[in-house]
Amino acid sequence: MSVPRNYKIWFHAELKTPYFQNVAVTIKTKRRKIITSNHFWELDYKNHKLKNLVGIMKVAGLESVTIEKVKLVVFFQLKPRPQ
Repeated sequence: MSVPRNYKIWFHAELKTPYFQNVAVTIKTKRRKIITSNHFWELDYKNHKLKNLVGIMKVAGLESVTIEKVKLVVFFQLKPRPQ
């Protein structure tokens, strides 16, 4: 499952080299409003926090296996919680 984040990216650069560790630099700020017309909420907007969403998923019977943040999206790998 993927969930959008409410940020604006002003600058992003990645340096990949064959001998050293990859380096990434990102400058981003939180938006004051949601700009996509078909989104009713996004993570990090008002009270919509990642911790709250994980809690809602647990109540719904789901458990997160992995959570990965990639630029403006949070990806979840979910599985049913054992009863």
